[in-house]
Amino acid sequence: MKAVILCLFGILLCTAETCEKTEVSKATEALPSESCGTDKKIVKTVSDVEGTVGFEPTLQQYFIRRSIPGTFDSQDVGLLCGTIPQNLTKIDAKVSFSGTYRAYDKPSPATIGGQTYYYLDLSKVESQGGK
Repeated sequence: MKAVILCLFGILLCTAETCEKTEVSKATEALPSESCGTDKKIVKTVSDVEGTVGFEPTLQQYFIRRSIPGTFDSQDVGLLCGTIPQNLTKIDAKVSFSGTYRAYDKPSPATIGGQTYYYLDLSKVESQGGK
């Protein structure tokens, strides 16, 4: 019984934490350009792929998460650099984008399954409607 109560309390805390961080995420700044890995190795380039906007509370950074086709749980998480368009501050917004992934040089926050973190320089991004 105590375990169930502790689990429910933990879920409540996580939910409260998420709501609080979402409020903080209203800003339109992302990683400053100078600290965004411009000197890091280009890992890959993508063109017209789909992803979902998110906010990483540990890093206080916006990202675009993209599932890798043909895999079960692999995802690229591209941390956005510089000033970002307003449509990229809407959590869970679906977007189509093109850009360059650069090697991420800091410890990754807790990841789920096959998530890999990168710096993402966008060359094009469009909202896909919905949220």
